[in-house]
Amino acid sequence: MDKKIEREREIFDIAIPFLKSIYSNVVIDEKQVDKPDAAFFTSEIAKIESDSKRRVGVEITCVDNQNDLMYENATKVLKPYEEKQINEILTSGAISNNPNKKRSIFYGIYYIYEGSKSKAELFPSYIEGGFDEIILLTYSDFLNVDTVDFDYLSSWSDFLFSKENFPFSKVIFSCIKTGKTFLIYNKKNPTHTKPSRNIRKEKTKCYTSGPYIPVNQTVSMGKIVKNSPLVKKIKGEKTKQRSTQQQFDNVVFKSILLSTSANVQVHDIEHYVPDLTNLFLYPIRTSLQKKDSYFYLVF
Repeated sequence: MDKKIEREREIFDIAIPFLKSIYSNVVIDEKQVDKPDAAFFTSEIAKIESDSKRRVGVEITCVDNQNDLMYENATKVLKPYEEKQINEILTSGAISNNPNKKRSIFYGIYYIYEGSKSKAELFPSYIEGGFDEIILLTYSDFLNVDTVDFDYLSSWSDFLFSKENFPFSKVIFSCIKTGKTFLIYNKKNPTHTKPSRNIRKEKTKCYTSGPYIPVNQTVSMGKIVKNSPLVKKIKGEKTKQRSTQQQFDNVVFKSILLSTSANVQVHDIEHYVPDLTNLFLYPIRTSLQKKDSYFYLVF
């Protein structure tokens, strides 16, 4: 299974419990992997009989800006900086004063809609594939529904899809970070009332990664995140942003030592790799005051 299909299956798996609340039963059609990306039958009998009247197509798409995704996934360009940081830590204990990457993402009322609307062009070809209906399953590599006013974003997205008479029967959003899934738009029940605009509910999140921090060292992330990143944002990228640096001013992170057998219960740590056979450098993710950020630990 290639990475694209594997990723889409991960998102689909997150959405299945929610889909069952709508369709009662979800029996995956393993043969469907493209145009659209997935499908399911609403009963076991329907699957056996390949009943298109009870077959739902699922197109899966990421709503994030492509420039943000390219910047996030640019790993090769980091290698020389990371090697230099590791060498300096091991030889002199020096820690870089700059984050490896830094970017700001604006979660405004158009975020989900703009990242999804192009799929409307593909709908006519999908409907010919023998489906009772086709839904659009959206997700984000960045957006955490618990750190924004998602009801506000969802209501605006619903209005925008409704205004354009979006062809998919439903638009659903699955949050990777929380495992929650939401119905954004239902073609049978469109929203024609324009929501009230409240710019205060449209947030900019500042994301940083790096530098490496050795065990038992205390650093001020407030000072580090104010500095320019070692890897610059993609040239020509324009992102609406507001100042979020002040929230880090008085924040101090202390590195944490984990082991292969540790029963880790550290506040706000979202994931780590437990299968460590040797002491080494590994990135770990955390959150600060509902703002996603990153720091690296030396094991």
